[in-house]
Amino acid sequence: MDGDIRAVDADSDFMQSAVSCDSDTIKRRVGYFVRTSLEVLGESYIWLAEKTGLSKRTLNDYGLGRRIPSDENIRKVAIALDAPYQTVEDLVNDPFLAGV
Repeated sequence: MDGDIRAVDADSDFMQSAVSCDSDTIKRRVGYFVRTSLEVLGESYIWLAEKTGLSKRTLNDYGLGRRIPSDENIRKVAIALDAPYQTVEDLVNDPFLAGV
């Protein structure tokens, strides 16, 4: 799988599904999704932490584009934010986020 980037959550140390974008693009799209979703909902990282069971710091890192979440964590975030993503790849390949 030359050229594939694998999504890794710094909390987990194991590899997740292959994503066909570079890591900076993945981080940027995840960050945009988290930040804009919270803004639209009028919610905070504290609220999202309570809904997902993830730490505020982890979620803030996602929102700032510092980390790539595992598929498990993106599902938790997506459920809390009422989004259709099951994997990081789903999010990254969403045409709505293509320009991000």
